[in-house]
Amino acid sequence: MLLRRWLLIPVALAVSAATPVSAQTVWIGAGVQQDWQQFTENVVPDRLDGTRVGWRIGGDVLVRRHIAVAAEWSDAGTIEDVRALTLDVNGRTTTTTSTFTHHTRSLSALAGFEHELTARMRMAYLFGVAVTDVRRAFASDAATAVLVPPSTPASAPSLDDRFAAVTAGVDVKVRMSRQLYLLGGVRAQPLRLDPDLRGWSLRSFIGAGWAL
Repeated sequence: MLLRRWLLIPVALAVSAATPVSAQTVWIGAGVQQDWQQFTENVVPDRLDGTRVGWRIGGDVLVRRHIAVAAEWSDAGTIEDVRALTLDVNGRTTTTTSTFTHHTRSLSALAGFEHELTARMRMAYLFGVAVTDVRRAFASDAATAVLVPPSTPASAPSLDDRFAAVTAGVDVKVRMSRQLYLLGGVRAQPLRLDPDLRGWSLRSFIGAGWAL
């Protein structure tokens, strides 16, 4: 939580040092996103790979003619990998199921160059830092299928990772009315999970924004 608050400081400083409020353009918006995550094969081969629909909220300020600063929060949802395994236990066939899930959330502070493509369309190229939380959990019914009383299966604890990483992307704003905008864009950032899992997240999003 402390890291998330510190991430907002560059945005606040940029806004306070910018041109007068009357000359600023501020947008706020929300929408849905699609997150594709790909990891290299390592301790858990392929079970972290996947895609999920989530949501995002954010805002940005055009503090100079072409300089924009932004802050955004994204929730990628839970990517789930379910696998079944058939075993022979004491002469009988038993099918067990294991589930590996991970949930990703990010808070980002970005800045970059923004310009008009047409009278109704704007584009921004952004670069910044994202603080990302990933919670991993594993569940399986194999213990209950194989063990016999009084043995009791132990529940596997969840694993929590938090890390800061660079993030970059492109935003597009299409003006639908004086204050209503259609928003779209893409974000890319590396993922780092303990002990040595490495991967990438690529998020595309679409939503609506309001110019203040």
